[in-house]
Amino acid sequence: MKQLFLLFLAISLTALGCKKDEDPALTSENIQGTWNLTLMEQDGRTGLGIAGVYDYTTFDNALSNSTITITFNADGTWTSAGAGTFTSTTQETGADPETETIELTSGIGAGTYTVVDGKLTINGLEAGLEVDGRAFSTKSFSPAAKVELENKIDEVEQGAIFGLDVSVEATALMTLEQ
Repeated sequence: MKQLFLLFLAISLTALGCKKDEDPALTSENIQGTWNLTLMEQDGRTGLGIAGVYDYTTFDNALSNSTITITFNADGTWTSAGAGTFTSTTQETGADPETETIELTSGIGAGTYTVVDGKLTINGLEAGLEVDGRAFSTKSFSPAAKVELENKIDEVEQGAIFGLDVSVEATALMTLEQ
């Protein structure tokens, strides 16, 4: 019985001594190159109101049929090319949903980018997501394979429009694969 206990203790200590390798961090060096944009979507709601009472409009934006590539250059610039279908569905409180479809034919824009503490900030994004110049957090990253990015917005600006408060709650997701 004592030997069984010592064996169990040795196995337990060995298991505790093994630590998982940390996932690599996204950097401005390892994002460089050309990536396929396989997912780009955003959903959330915006509201106008006063004293915390809002009239909301919900939205759901998504890219489909994407052949879009994004190239991150060593000098901090990025470009894109390719095509895709961008669909935006909005619905105001008490109204029927409205859907708009835009055919993208020349990528999603071009501009500059930075990576700070694993967060990618893209300036010049023109594809309908309201995240231009905002930092995307890294959800997962496999160098030279795949990066999953997320941007969350939860903001209220008081008195922004004719004295009304503006509330924005949204989540944007982007997946790039090589």
